[in-house]
Amino acid sequence: RSTGYAWDLRRDQPYLAYEEVDFDVIVGTHGDSFDRYAIRLNEIRESLRIVEQILDLMPAGDYRVQDKKVTPPPRSRIDESMEALIHHF
Repeated sequence: RSTGYAWDLRRDQPYLAYEEVDFDVIVGTHGDSFDRYAIRLNEIRESLRIVEQILDLMPAGDYRVQDKKVTPPPRSRIDESMEALIHHF
């Protein structure tokens, strides 16, 4: 990307939810180390834009998995029961 070639797999062959979000492919013009550094910083900003859009696309509701072996127990149970934590070691 530092050479100005604007190819990005997420845009050119979208997967997951990338088809539903708008983002820019960050490219440089000189191909030097500073360009690569500046591209990384701008890609971080662009990633934050993508995250914000994905969060807006998520439906409202509870996202916590109900399987007790996967999710940690409520904080109130942590102090009173070692069995509540046994699956998380």
